[in-house]
Amino acid sequence: MVRALLALFSGSRLADGLAEVDHQSNMQELARDGVTDVPPKRIDEMRQEMRRSTRDSLSRLRKNLVLSGISILSAIAAAAAVRWVNLGMHFSGRTLAIGSMFCFAWATLGRLGWRSWGERTTIERLDRVVFHILYWIGAYLGAAAFY
Repeated sequence: MVRALLALFSGSRLADGLAEVDHQSNMQELARDGVTDVPPKRIDEMRQEMRRSTRDSLSRLRKNLVLSGISILSAIAAAAAVRWVNLGMHFSGRTLAIGSMFCFAWATLGRLGWRSWGERTTIERLDRVVFHILYWIGAYLGAAAFY
């Protein structure tokens, strides 16, 4: 896992190493399933596909981490701005904290229950949007509890 974390913040050399580990794992799984006659050309194609997939996955993960950080920071900024403008909405810190906890729990447990298999359909993309909206609201309420 340390190598995976390092690959997240480094170049493609470490990503290729992770891909090779995953490729070897896949080959062992095929052998356990009794598939032993895979042509060398196909093995090379599978290795290259694993490298592409690993690089793409790391790229998506980096992007998601950056966008999630921006989303949380925007929720904190919104909470500070609402407090600064003083819109007359006064809730206790406990009420806001409970609302924050509710949104985080709902999004997390909901995501486990309505797990997407990708983002190929409109419903799967909607799942991602709902998840991020609930997390944004949770971060907003959590930050508002401190202001």
